[in-house]
Amino acid sequence: MDYSFNLFGGDPRQWGPVAQAAERLGFRAIWISDHIITPIDHKSRYPHNQSGAPGYSPDTPLMDPWVAIAHIGAVTSKLLLGTGVYILPARHPVFSARAIATANYLVNGRVLLGVGTGWLKEEYDAVGADFHDRGKRMEEIVEAMRTLWTGKVVEHHGPSYDIGRVQFSPAQTPPPPIIFGGQVEAALKRAAKFGDGFYGLTWPLEQTQAYVKQIHEWRKEAGRDHLPYQVWVRVDGEPTAEKVQRYKKAGFEKLTVNFFPASAPTSLEEKVGLMERFAKDVIRKV
Repeated sequence: MDYSFNLFGGDPRQWGPVAQAAERLGFRAIWISDHIITPIDHKSRYPHNQSGAPGYSPDTPLMDPWVAIAHIGAVTSKLLLGTGVYILPARHPVFSARAIATANYLVNGRVLLGVGTGWLKEEYDAVGADFHDRGKRMEEIVEAMRTLWTGKVVEHHGPSYDIGRVQFSPAQTPPPPIIFGGQVEAALKRAAKFGDGFYGLTWPLEQTQAYVKQIHEWRKEAGRDHLPYQVWVRVDGEPTAEKVQRYKKAGFEKLTVNFFPASAPTSLEEKVGLMERFAKDVIRKV
């Protein structure tokens, strides 16, 4: 079993020590959340709960994920470092490709590139990016980045981006796996048709099983079911040994547990204590 957790909010200066403790305790990965900016006034509703409130506030610290990953990577050696998830269509593909390639190179290929389209229109407005065609643009961005990462002289000419005869060094060999998040049908289809994996939200186990089954069916239809594919799912509720065992029996071997909600920051000692208790009660038993 591979265990991971998400870092968002609290004091980001704790993230290095938290990651070191995670590596020591047997966690496989951590995920860094991504938001570029927090608009004070917005009409967009967070789509992943009934209230529509996102669970963080304008004074929640926002960190650039690639700077954070490079920082964490410098104090760890084995831990996989993911974005959960990076709002890819809000950036130009050349800028994203360079930042991701830099971080991945410096951490010796430990990046898990979790990507999503985001939900906050006002965030797109703040950076001058189109919100309404973000899904289609994300597909094109993934194609463009994979082309750039070959390290060859390449060009990309698409409906939204025109990149002519450039070379990107060093080559990403292999490139970081691109792991798609989301829950609407279009997002799940993108995960199947373009992704190297899927990063699930916090759903009941039965719903998670249904979504993942559908993704694998679409992968087969697209002729991609022979390719490597990793599925990271979130444990719904308190991650007890009994609950984790249910996920294991359902065939899920890569789990994300919810330790540190942005709305309830804890001290470094409390964070490490939660992780140590999980390692004792779950990692060493399941």
